[in-house]
Amino acid sequence: MPTDEQTLPQVPTVYANNIRLAISFTDIKIFFGEFIPTGPPTVAGELVPGQAQVMDRVCITLPPEIIPALADGLAKAMETFQAQFGPLRKVPQIMLQPPVAQTPQDETKKS
Repeated sequence: MPTDEQTLPQVPTVYANNIRLAISFTDIKIFFGEFIPTGPPTVAGELVPGQAQVMDRVCITLPPEIIPALADGLAKAMETFQAQFGPLRKVPQIMLQPPVAQTPQDETKKS
């Protein structure tokens, strides 16, 4: 007899640690992406500004009418998650813009 895994259609699983939205009158697109460092971390283990990018992995397009149900479901899921595991970690504020180039004059001001 076939198992459930053999009879049910396979649904792809995609990892995402970044989201962005695009909104129009007829739909809302939710892009799920992955934040990827493109350079080595500093000695302190921090990412260098500008040495990271977000790679979109998948986009889900929804009609605006379904968004309240999605928001409600997400809010209930977060309540359950925090009741079981405690409060969420703070999201670090990592700059994606390249660092401002320093001139030799800027270096002498630091000394």
